[in-house]
Amino acid sequence: QNASKIMRTRISLFLAAALVLFGSSPARATSYTWVNIAGISNFWNVSTNWNPVGVPGGSDTAIITNAGSTVVMTTTTSVSNIVLGATSGCATNLGEVLAINGQGFFLNGLFTIHSPCGSFILDSGFLDGASTNATIGGPMTLASPGIFAGTLNIASNGSMNIIIAADHNIPSVTLNNYGLVTWSAGRIRGGGNP
Repeated sequence: QNASKIMRTRISLFLAAALVLFGSSPARATSYTWVNIAGISNFWNVSTNWNPVGVPGGSDTAIITNAGSTVVMTTTTSVSNIVLGATSGCATNLGEVLAINGQGFFLNGLFTIHSPCGSFILDSGFLDGASTNATIGGPMTLASPGIFAGTLNIASNGSMNIIIAADHNIPSVTLNNYGLVTWSAGRIRGGGNP
């Protein structure tokens, strides 16, 4: 009876050790490519819009280069890197669009918008991340109040268009402008908390 109890204890300890060693491996970073070209559902969080099937997460890269695609975020999202827009093969205003409409977008790495095809629209909500290093190589539009944090690089072929009369908060942003920033309305507030 004691031998049986000792054997069950050893098996339990072995299984617990195996679970700790093999069951808690860290998530692997994956590159997800937007494949929804039919436009049936253009929401970021629909897993079948991506290849491989799934929604990009905090350690992943999202690649959106399908001509004419519009991707809309409907929930707060975290992703490591984004590549938006093909580098050629699209007509003006017919490229790939990523739109944030009131959601939070936590970016843990690089955000590259290729010109002439990629376009990023922040229509309220925020783009944030302590390690954000966004490289804008195409048009970015602030169409409603929004908040930025991190480092924002406007490349020589990039532009930032601030078009609405509202407060645009950039409390902790380093802005490196090598392109064009057009400020036609609203206030830009920076330094500390807005």
